[in-house]
Amino acid sequence: FPDYATIITDPIDINKIEKRLNTDRYGCLSSSGGSAELAVSAILKDLTLLRDNAHTYNTGAENVEVRIMADCLLHYFKYLLKECLVYLKAQHTCKDAMAMAQA
Repeated sequence: FPDYATIITDPIDINKIEKRLNTDRYGCLSSSGGSAELAVSAILKDLTLLRDNAHTYNTGAENVEVRIMADCLLHYFKYLLKECLVYLKAQHTCKDAMAMAQA
């Protein structure tokens, strides 16, 4: 996709989001526990950017499936993040939630 960088000015992919999760770039896994709400907000921002980029790059009728999949992925992750917050509010830490999600 040689034109991707000219169309998408703020690229992100699912691997980058996973790396940020695993290296605590969202501030959830710090020894102090981090703020679950802030971490979820930052994760959601990146996931929304992922969806928006998919819509921006994949225009036209021939790419409608890509846009639908991007919407479904964002919707699914919103559900998972909501469940994660419920889990965290039940007195668990962000680290516990990450371990549960990876199990």
